[in-house]
Amino acid sequence: MTLLEDVFNFENLLESYRACRRGKRATYGDQKFFTNYPERILEIQDELRENRYKWGEYREFYVVDPKKRLIMAAPFRDRIVHHAIHRVISPYVEKRLSNSVCACRCGMGNRYAVLKLKEKLQNLESRYVIKLDVKKYFPSVDHKILFSDLKEILPDDSLDILLWSLIQNHKGYKVLGSGIPIGNYTSQLFANFYLSKVDDYIVSALKEHDERAFYIRYMDDLVLVGANKDATCEIASIAITLAAQRNLEIPVYKRVHLNQDAIPFLGYLVDRDFIRPLSRNIRKIKRKLKKIEKTNIRASYKQMVKLSYDNWASLK
Repeated sequence: MTLLEDVFNFENLLESYRACRRGKRATYGDQKFFTNYPERILEIQDELRENRYKWGEYREFYVVDPKKRLIMAAPFRDRIVHHAIHRVISPYVEKRLSNSVCACRCGMGNRYAVLKLKEKLQNLESRYVIKLDVKKYFPSVDHKILFSDLKEILPDDSLDILLWSLIQNHKGYKVLGSGIPIGNYTSQLFANFYLSKVDDYIVSALKEHDERAFYIRYMDDLVLVGANKDATCEIASIAITLAAQRNLEIPVYKRVHLNQDAIPFLGYLVDRDFIRPLSRNIRKIKRKLKKIEKTNIRASYKQMVKLSYDNWASLK
């Protein structure tokens, strides 16, 4: 069975449809699709089988959390296909990813990454830390490089047409030849995968100098922790060059040399003996809680938000 056949398998599409419905049952897209949904899934199946699936238009809007980001929401029908593709190719991508990559992976989310960073720091009495941040990561992902990398790890070429159309399905990004939409389920997978060759170099190079040295990446945030300043700086410099070869920019103002200082990471300040939420995030969440308290939102939801905040603030 080919990868394309796995994607358009009815059970795969049905499970993908159910995944898209979770938490979205009151939306217009779900309610519209729910009417005669088995027939609609069969329509998608036929289009995928014949390699004639056409992607719809994105709904675009901005969010600020804390940066201003352009979110691109695909039509409900397309989101089902995103999930179907993700379910088939993610095992191949996962095999290729370093254990240092923590974003959007089962059991390896924000909390895991912060706790892992603290644990690793406890093994180094003396350290030199460099924190790198890719500028406009999602909009900078090169289509041809991403597609070529995917072809290297997938066992057959049956998904070539579908994957290329997916990578280029945003009109503006298609013209530029780069960019994956923030909001696509597949974009999270692609973003994890796109830097994997840079990840491999950093992990290997750090280990050559000291077995206790380590590296963590959460999407576009890269943290290199070495025992030797010169070696760590050299590895970071080569990593920046490798990223540039993939059309990614890590400008000077996004290269932070922390030495022995605590590390700002994913909303926390992390050191070997403490994890502390950043002050700006505490202020932001307290404002959100006050705003919610003044609304008529049901009490159970308010309690859920409060519990979520308490768990976030108590991370140790």
